[in-house]
Amino acid sequence: MGLLSLYEAENFVAHGEEILEEALKFSATHLRSTIHQASNSLSGQVSDALEMQIHKTLTRLEVKEFLSIYQKSGEDVLLNFAKLDFNIVQKIHQKEFSDITRWWKALEFGKNCLLQEIGWWSTAFGYLIAMTSIIDDIYDVYGTLDELEHFTDAIERWDFSAMDQLLSYMKHFYKSLLDVYLVGQKELEKIGKSYSVQYAIDEMKKLVRAYFKEAKWIHNGYAPTLEDYIKVILVSSAYMMLSTTSLVGMGELVTKEAFN
Repeated sequence: MGLLSLYEAENFVAHGEEILEEALKFSATHLRSTIHQASNSLSGQVSDALEMQIHKTLTRLEVKEFLSIYQKSGEDVLLNFAKLDFNIVQKIHQKEFSDITRWWKALEFGKNCLLQEIGWWSTAFGYLIAMTSIIDDIYDVYGTLDELEHFTDAIERWDFSAMDQLLSYMKHFYKSLLDVYLVGQKELEKIGKSYSVQYAIDEMKKLVRAYFKEAKWIHNGYAPTLEDYIKVILVSSAYMMLSTTSLVGMGELVTKEAFN
């Protein structure tokens, strides 16, 4: 166990730390040579550690591995707490997945896929990731340039009355998109943070503008300069929209000054 702990600590080595790099090679070599000599539980731990560095794993997924290890160790109290915690989290995710799957089927539009990105805000965030994928498809595949212009204008207006100018296949989606933000706004009103939703809306508008610009480039056969392309792709990658939206979901933890 001491050598395994040393190996896991050494995985945090920074570039240029030659002594730690040598120590990492040493511990990895000796761990590989002892896998078949160790007990089954320890052998499993060593194999997992060598395959994937523990600080690069998802904590909740790693818990599953430790449950099987402690099952054989006789640590009944710790094992029971670990199982209880795991089961509670599992039930939460199952409910969230059930909610978001029901919503996805009701939407009746977009790709036939189940979301992996499933509290109320984590579910809403999952909705937005799904909707971003649909918006991307609308601009890349489904919409003509004229249709996309109307859709972009509707997003800029951000008003339910703007649905009147949209084709039928866009109307239901547009309403669903605005509904997600409206629900978030009502939830955040309870803690006096409803203003933060506007920051997320503004980023969604920027994203749609970028999608529309890319669509116009394709329609007109225009090849942008690298500088112009980078400016647009930094927005159309959606990282700013998703980052801002995730901050909105943190509620009281993020101040107005932080958003600005």
